[in-house]
Amino acid sequence: MINFNWTFNIQNTVPYSLETQNSNVIKTIGWNIIGKDSEHEIKQSSVGGSIDFDISSLSDFKEINQISNDDLKSWVISVVGQDKIDEIKQGIVDNIDSLPKDFNPTPNF
Repeated sequence: MINFNWTFNIQNTVPYSLETQNSNVIKTIGWNIIGKDSEHEIKQSSVGGSIDFDISSLSDFKEINQISNDDLKSWVISVVGQDKIDEIKQGIVDNIDSLPKDFNPTPNF
């Protein structure tokens, strides 16, 4: 059985809102999930996206310098949903499984 190694990255944040002129909030989070075949790490696939937040009402405001990477990940999971994250991971597994055994993305190197 092939095992997969997973990486959940926060790629970037957009900490500025043109509407409110507030630079101390996170308006957008860019993220991706990378799956790698544990036996052949050259076989990998990823899916990513971005999430925009409605910042017109900041009832649960947290100072930007107190926000951790884990906070950002939990916000993404909260918006996307764990079921959808699991579905994305299964899609990554299916994509990797469809690659030929001798897969090499750069065969001339």
